Amino acid sequence: MYSKGGGKVELVPYAKDRFYLSNQLATLEFAKDITTDSCSFILQSIGTPVFWKRTEKNVQKYSAIPLSVEALKRYTGAYQFVLEFVITITLEGNTLYGKATGRGQMKQEILPYAPDKFFAKNLDATLKFTLNEQGVITGMILFQNGEKKAQKIN
Repeated sequence: MYSKGGGKVELVPYAKDRFYLSNQLATLEFAKDITTDSCSFILQSIGTPVFWKRTEKNVQKYSAIPLSVEALKRYTGAYQFVLEFVITITLEGNTLYGKATGRGQMKQEILPYAPDKFFAKNLDATLKFTLNEQGVITGMILFQNGEKKAQKIN
């Protein structure tokens, strides 16, 4: 399970239609409205319970395509968004990772699904790298709860 723009979380069952979220102090209870035949759930954590209703939107699924290590190296570097927010792309072996500045930000594996387009393995986020006329990467667009543009700074 994951919320739009958020990370994926494992659901662990403990009763009929009831789950706890791994590594979190939260529970989730599914409910079905028999009058409208719709599903919803209540997320209970510290504080007020949150009610979520199912939508008809499908979750976009991506399949990784192979890219050579040489091709992946092109994407490494730091990308500056507004307000000093930076995502740094690094290559470890044959795997790309992105890490945003800020406290609590974790390194996230990113996988190519098309030339110059990547998805985060454990987040609801995609990246599109922008190129100039010579094919040099000059920036990126982050698609996560909207669209944010960045310039490559190194």
